Amino acid sequence: MQPYSPINKVLTVALSTLLTLTFALAYSTSILSPATEQRNIIGLTDWSVGLLIASSLIGALLIIAYGTPIFVALWLRNAARWPYVLLLGATPGLLIASFFGWGYSYLILGFGLAIATVVRLVCGLCPTNSAD
Repeated sequence: MQPYSPINKVLTVALSTLLTLTFALAYSTSILSPATEQRNIIGLTDWSVGLLIASSLIGALLIIAYGTPIFVALWLRNAARWPYVLLLGATPGLLIASFFGWGYSYLILGFGLAIATVVRLVCGLCPTNSAD
């Protein structure tokens, strides 16, 4: 057994990227908010805190239940090529857009593509990265 399994590696990279994106989004919306809005001790507005919590929970659920198992399956079969990985990242956003419209689907699509790209860049094409 490997000390650091593929699932752990992919989960670590994906959840770290998600956390970085959610904090960047929260602080961006907080900065763009009117100066009259009250901010908490870490500089976020109430809307930004809600957005941070919601995007973290939804993103983590998608990563754990959908993205990681499929990416690891592709990765172990040496099939984690860019078109498949980008399609894997875009699918949740596209599905939500087809059922509920494009409101927040752009956000989910952007997060999915960014996370898929970072995971692919860090984890490589296969566990040994020999075919990269």
